[in-house]
Amino acid sequence: MEGATVRGIHEECPNCGSTNVEHMTRVTGFFSKVGSWNKGKLAELRDRYRSHGNFNWVEV
Repeated sequence: MEGATVRGIHEECPNCGSTNVEHMTRVTGFFSKVGSWNKGKLAELRDRYRSHGNFNWVEV
């Protein structure tokens, strides 16, 4: 399946198993690609998801 959107942070697509995934987040009403974030912002995202039990990236 190409172009699927799922909630959460996944290392691979839960629909087809592809590792070609793009992570996005909503910041004050706008969507932003996580891949362009600096290490500090990525650490904030990792900490936020870890506290909710939704984080499964090996490394950000």
